[in-house]
Amino acid sequence: MRKILMIVPNVQLVNQGKSDYKSYGDFFTIETIYGMGEQVPNADMCFATFQTLNNMLNPESKRYQPSFFSDFDIICVDECHRASAGSIRNILRNITPIIKFGVSGTLPKKNTIESIIVQAMLGGCIQEINAKDLSDSGYITPIEIKQQYISSNDYYPLLYHEYMSAVETKKYFKNLKTTQWFIDYKKMNKENVVMDNFEEILKDCALEQPDTFPLNAEQHVIRNSENRLTHIINLLETTINKNSILLFNSIDYGKKIYNTLKDKYGDSRKIFYVAGEIDVNNRRNIIETMEKEKDAVLVASYGTLSTGITISNLWYGVFCDSYASEIINMQSLGRTMGLYDGKDVSIIYDLVDVVYTKKIYKHGKQREQLYKKENFKYSKEQVKL
Repeated sequence: MRKILMIVPNVQLVNQGKSDYKSYGDFFTIETIYGMGEQVPNADMCFATFQTLNNMLNPESKRYQPSFFSDFDIICVDECHRASAGSIRNILRNITPIIKFGVSGTLPKKNTIESIIVQAMLGGCIQEINAKDLSDSGYITPIEIKQQYISSNDYYPLLYHEYMSAVETKKYFKNLKTTQWFIDYKKMNKENVVMDNFEEILKDCALEQPDTFPLNAEQHVIRNSENRLTHIINLLETTINKNSILLFNSIDYGKKIYNTLKDKYGDSRKIFYVAGEIDVNNRRNIIETMEKEKDAVLVASYGTLSTGITISNLWYGVFCDSYASEIINMQSLGRTMGLYDGKDVSIIYDLVDVVYTKKIYKHGKQREQLYKKENFKYSKEQVKL
């Protein structure tokens, strides 16, 4: 055997993979290939990002080095559900190893285009183990999911202002039918839509136009709800002396949560923030610090922390933003499943916001079906703020 190539999606997983294999023993001489990585003479294992490898196949790139790929007998694609991406397909088409395979915690659904492409690149699925089987076998920590269906008395005033702005500015062009519905309602009833009657009117609108209400309006409302923010902060009171991760999608909302936590706890509790603008070395330092801490909170974007990154010392998670994607949701659940001494179970708080327009509510119901399918222990409760 000449050499093994491990293809990973980002620099964090390059460093994590190298560190993990080093901890198993000195079986391999390892090199890392990414923006700041280094090639090591006579290395027999390489961890590399697909972005850099793709540049090494591009004649117009400074990293162009097609001969690099001739030394590999074994290729493993980590997080191979991404193998349908054009850049990864380009790499795999240009290498002819003896063995080629992939691993993922979230394979694409069967009979989808993504699934077909993954199999075309790497071959058919030869083994599938669900999270329940892994936890029963002691390889990961079991999780308990607490779905909280949240209604708040400040949602409708916020929705009112959001929609009146839409009527005036026509800013939701993709959802003009809903905006037009409000305009027609005013004409037909010869009355203004005012705060006092808005909730009842919204019910009618949701019944007549259930599929046209813009998701970004709901997102804007919940991210501006002070009641909801206070609820998230209060949830952290139940995690004292254990590490927690809060996942967000909107950068502005993530920073809002982070700054609120910093104001609340000051120096009494370590609060960290990770998103795309945080450089790789700082991310690595934060992850390493989280492993050593006993009462820290990590506020992180789904994009940077939902896939692959291992922090074993995470006991609680909060989904602060909503996603419909099964892959993103499964990957996010995996952040708290690492084994850690004394951690018998990890707790996930899945926040589902309930308004009559029900876009985010439908996301929550989709996640509920996912939890059932994967045999996760979960519960539901109604929370009124």
